[in-house]
Amino acid sequence: NLAAVILQMINLGLGDVEEFGFIDPPDTRSVRDGIALLDELGALAPERAGRPRRLTRTGRRLVRLPIDPRLGRMVIEADRRGCVREVLVIAAALSLQDVRERPEDQRAEADALHRRFDVPGSDLLSLVRLWDHVEDRRRALSWNRLRRECRDEHLNFLRIREWRDLHRQLAQAARKVGVVPGEEEAGADDVHRAVLAGLLS
Repeated sequence: NLAAVILQMINLGLGDVEEFGFIDPPDTRSVRDGIALLDELGALAPERAGRPRRLTRTGRRLVRLPIDPRLGRMVIEADRRGCVREVLVIAAALSLQDVRERPEDQRAEADALHRRFDVPGSDLLSLVRLWDHVEDRRRALSWNRLRRECRDEHLNFLRIREWRDLHRQLAQAARKVGVVPGEEEAGADDVHRAVLAGLLS
């Protein structure tokens, strides 16, 4: 999807995306789908005849977040709903391959270990519970011991580090657009509504 590219092009004032002189032009349908997605996310001001599309305040904030616009929209909505801490964790997780592993010959054991992180009614909040567990263990253990523990618990250590790195970058970018985690734990409904803001279609 071209939404992220289109968002940057509009931000830079490069004119009508469909008329831009690409060396290898993207499919017209892909451009229209990207624009439709940005409209859906509330990133673009209404179209006006003879004028190039412009970004809304939401669009200007989205352009500064280094992730897919859908995930960025979740983070911006989380600010409104008071669930930034949880949604930053979830958005970073959804950008990467799952850190939980299920080896063919140890599937039942892996499932039992991963079940500790289940939150009834919310796979998304299960990711937050897993994050909190890993962060607690990271503070308690050396990196080498944490690596061994992750292996024993069927968690991919390298993907966890990637998750942490992306989360840190995302939190820093969010801070620059005024999105900062609060102190209180968020309710499940607020988290789900914030995530849905990026997945309307």
